[in-house]
Amino acid sequence: MALCCKAVNCGWTKLRRMPISKWSVSSSASYNQRTLGGVMPKFGIPAFSANIEGVYRVTDYENSSTALMSDLLNYLATYVPWLMARRFANDPTPPAAPQADDFRAAVLFVDISGFTRLAQKLAEEGTGGAEKLTRILNDYFGQLINIITLHGGDVVKFAGDGLQAVWSTIATGEDLEIVTLRAAHCGLTVQKQLQNYQPTDGTRLSLRIGIGAGDVIAGNVGGVLKRWEFLLAGQPIGQMNEASELALPGQVVLSNEAWWLIEEQCRGEAVGPSGYILQEIPKPLPPRALPSTKLAPGSENALRSFVPAAITQRLQAGQVNFLAENRRVSVLFLQVNGLDESQQRDVANLQAVMQSLQNTLYR
Repeated sequence: MALCCKAVNCGWTKLRRMPISKWSVSSSASYNQRTLGGVMPKFGIPAFSANIEGVYRVTDYENSSTALMSDLLNYLATYVPWLMARRFANDPTPPAAPQADDFRAAVLFVDISGFTRLAQKLAEEGTGGAEKLTRILNDYFGQLINIITLHGGDVVKFAGDGLQAVWSTIATGEDLEIVTLRAAHCGLTVQKQLQNYQPTDGTRLSLRIGIGAGDVIAGNVGGVLKRWEFLLAGQPIGQMNEASELALPGQVVLSNEAWWLIEEQCRGEAVGPSGYILQEIPKPLPPRALPSTKLAPGSENALRSFVPAAITQRLQAGQVNFLAENRRVSVLFLQVNGLDESQQRDVANLQAVMQSLQNTLYR
């Protein structure tokens, strides 16, 4: 286990949202993962927009008061991965214990270079530079998220200037080869549209993309103070990380396991002992978005348990346009070594670690 703690200046990008359309009265909410014309959340939280039908009353989470919650459900749904939100299609009950699902998936990691230099350059411009950085981040990540969601990817994590997405076999019923091919096509599209993006004079953003494939586990761990963290684990995560490290700016690198699944449909070349540079997919599949999921009425509390309190408090207060702010913060990075997350036994160990960490941090 390794710990790193340091003080940093942390700028949160301002959310952009489109006006809410008029809802029809219904007894259910429809969660449709997409971002076109929707909401782009800040770093650290997956991005989706949700189509919501219905106005209904539920019990307020903190004040035990009754209120109209359709708008709140809409906003909360933008912060939760499809893999987790689907659990609340029929039962809105918040998690009471760790839960994990086993399935096969392709996973993709986008590593973005150039943001540190960009932030330092704009910091010299003062307040105007901070606003400019906000616009750049929204525009760049908005494009990136749109490409991924239009190709059927489920954006599950942000890590600094990186993004993690998954194409699962349970989402569409397609086999592992097909979802891996979709992830690979998405990676090439991202590079084609966003590589060498130039937000300001003298500054360029470049991308390195790594893809892995195989058996994964997705679930929730933690639960202290009803706060849960989404977990995506398994050998494909390690494959993905190693592949991204092999990639040069502008490249998409597949792990051996991912490449062997789709090599007959692709052109590429080996890089090192554990990866292949993807060069072309002569006959790519047409993009296919994730299926929509019906959220059960009253799912607000369940979704809220995966969203930081700083965000939910603003949402409840109707301060949707004030979610961005600059703070000086202490950042704690915790790495747990020696666990095989693909084993249920070690998932239980990870749960114990997360609960211990939460108990310490929430004091």
